[in-house]
Amino acid sequence: SGNSGFSGDNGESLDATFNIVQGISMDLNNNIFFLCDSNNNRIRQILLSNNNNNNLGGIVNTIAGDGTTFG
Repeated sequence: SGNSGFSGDNGESLDATFNIVQGISMDLNNNIFFLCDSNNNRIRQILLSNNNNNNLGGIVNTIAGDGTTFG
């Protein structure tokens, strides 16, 4: 969205907000992005819609972390 923050779980990735994204990776079938949403202390995934390279959207979810810091 161009704004930093935390929103969008279980919704469209194009509407989601992230805060300092680092470490982007893809699965072997190129249909799931995994990324570190650093300042939100979460690992998030984006399941691409229909694996269609012309569609940049998908569904975003947190798969690890709950937003709290360690230490």
